Amino acid sequence: MNDFLQCIRDGARRVFEKTPLPDRLNQDWRCGHPDVHAAALSAALAAGADGSLRLDVRGAGKGVSVRPLSQAAPPAELAVVRSIGSESLLALHLMHAGEGVLIEIAPGARLDEPLRICCETDGRALPFILVLAGEGCRAAIEERFAVRGMGVIASVQRVHIAAGASLSCRVDHCGADDSRVFSIEDYTLGAEAGLRHLVRHRCAFWARQETTVELLGGGAHAELFSANSLSGRGALDQRTRQLHTVPGAASDLLYKNVLDGKSSAAYAGMILVSPGSHGTDAYQSNRNLMLSDKAEINSMPGLEILADDVRCSHGSATGTLDADGLFYLMSRGIPADRARRLVADGFLRDAVDRFLAGGALGG
Repeated sequence: MNDFLQCIRDGARRVFEKTPLPDRLNQDWRCGHPDVHAAALSAALAAGADGSLRLDVRGAGKGVSVRPLSQAAPPAELAVVRSIGSESLLALHLMHAGEGVLIEIAPGARLDEPLRICCETDGRALPFILVLAGEGCRAAIEERFAVRGMGVIASVQRVHIAAGASLSCRVDHCGADDSRVFSIEDYTLGAEAGLRHLVRHRCAFWARQETTVELLGGGAHAELFSANSLSGRGALDQRTRQLHTVPGAASDLLYKNVLDGKSSAAYAGMILVSPGSHGTDAYQSNRNLMLSDKAEINSMPGLEILADDVRCSHGSATGTLDADGLFYLMSRGIPADRARRLVADGFLRDAVDRFLAGGALGG
């Protein structure tokens, strides 16, 4: 085992020994039957990976280095990953660190095609993806995490975007009716660095996503989007943090969900502006469309502002189908189910279009 992985595992073991598992008293797990899902996820993580992961990276050309994590030797501080209320589960994951890759994008590189990362499993998979985007580079990453049957995929991603670099990241989580998905993403941005991020969840029985974005340099800017369609008894739990630690950085978040059947969604976000981070421009919006009166949504956007001269706001809205709009489509010969789907697709399309508007390779 290399020093990098040993450092990760030793630190994770110390965290796990002193951190309790999430329960209904954990404020970051207070929606969606946390005691049930945290216990099931803990058992899977404690058992470790079962070797079923199929990990493939394509599109790596000049200026890109891809190595197995077991052969990596990056600075230890870049391996530090933060969670949002799931420290014990993250520690369990990192104690089995080994599956995964280190992707390094050279300073100044301009990638003509996106890097495509595919992680698939029908068992237990614990991939760790570490991305280091060098100064001034411009790149796009498309990631697909797929889990079949009653499988579990627990992914951890750590991304550092150096000064002046621009990264576009699209993440798709695809599950089955009985699968569980757990995802922790941690991004840091240097001065004048840019991030555009879109995450979509499809079909999993239960999914939890935690995304932290920290803007470490003036002029850094991040745009975060999510568009999800839930049905049946599917449950989605999303947590985000936009951390502004320096003056003059900007972030914008738009998360949208469509819920049908007995599905449920929870969103909790926090914009944190540290002392002295004047000139911050941050926004956070969660929008939800209910197609069924048996669906459930919990939306909890948040602000904590400890600086002056900032422009920060958040918003949340949940509504049902517009009866007049639905009648108009049906009066044009469109069947009711198709009309409902057209309205739902149009509702989600806004977030996807805004992500795509920045161009395929960001910026």
